[in-house]
Amino acid sequence: MLPKSALELLFEHDFGNGPLFKNQIELVNELISNIRSSYYQDNDDSIEYTRAVSRLKAYISQLLSDSARRSVTTELHESLRTVIKDRLIASEVNADDITEMIISDFKSINRKDDSIDSGVRKSHVVSGFLKEVIGANYLSVFTSREILFQYEMGDKKVSFVDLLIRNLIDSIKSGVELKYYRFNFPLEQTCELFWRGLRKEVIKYLKTDASLISSLLSTVKLLPKNSFENQVQEDVQDYGNAENRIVSGLLNYLSSNGIINVFHLEGPAYLVPSVAINPNESNNACTYLFLQSSQGGENLHKLSSEEQVLWKLFFWNNLKKNKIGKSIEYRNAF
Repeated sequence: MLPKSALELLFEHDFGNGPLFKNQIELVNELISNIRSSYYQDNDDSIEYTRAVSRLKAYISQLLSDSARRSVTTELHESLRTVIKDRLIASEVNADDITEMIISDFKSINRKDDSIDSGVRKSHVVSGFLKEVIGANYLSVFTSREILFQYEMGDKKVSFVDLLIRNLIDSIKSGVELKYYRFNFPLEQTCELFWRGLRKEVIKYLKTDASLISSLLSTVKLLPKNSFENQVQEDVQDYGNAENRIVSGLLNYLSSNGIINVFHLEGPAYLVPSVAINPNESNNACTYLFLQSSQGGENLHKLSSEEQVLWKLFFWNNLKKNKIGKSIEYRNAF
């Protein structure tokens, strides 16, 4: 019995000689290289060919995504029919029927008015993102604008910044090993403003719960003996001054010890804001993109496994190998 989902029909179901395509990359390559396809691209021009592959790969990935929304074009419909007919030429299965089932599922996934189903899928993606951020060992954020992503906690909406600060403070309080952060911005001035904004947000966070300062003071011992510990102990009796001094000391410690890194990084990394989770790991890495919706919010898109491999190979590894970017430490922001 044939499955109904596009994902299974394209990459999983055995039509007698294996699946139609091994993965999304093979499907894209077939659409690009088939001269009867609307996406055909001569590979004599390697730059344009690479761009065409990237565009089509992103389009196919978004059609299959739980979060992004794309319309199904006539070009894709007809081109898909062409390559599927070629793949099923020796099969008794009707290629037109298979194509229509796949296109029908694409349209179902990407229906904009299916609010209930869309809400379930979005909730699933957001839940996965929150778990991966909290459980990460390393986060790298690339953005040229404010990330407007929010999630619900009880009856309140909580921002991405709130999530990071809450997780950082909770980690310090509980004495667990801290994760490492790398924030990347296209302007050096933005890096400095980020440090100032972070200090302001952490102070605001501490003011919501007076016990947090005492908690931080009591867990100072988890940090090495240094001027930070001496500095905060001097302010125990002066609560008002302690807020500023403790937060500045904490951020300076986290910055100088490479736990929070801020980089001025030029380059094409800011098309959309992104968060890379454990990018240095082989089997535990993933990247989320924040796609701004017409309503002004953020739609999350998680890179597929193939996209993640390409992102790491052509972007992250190059960034690390060539030490691209200028580090802006906390002490240099004031």
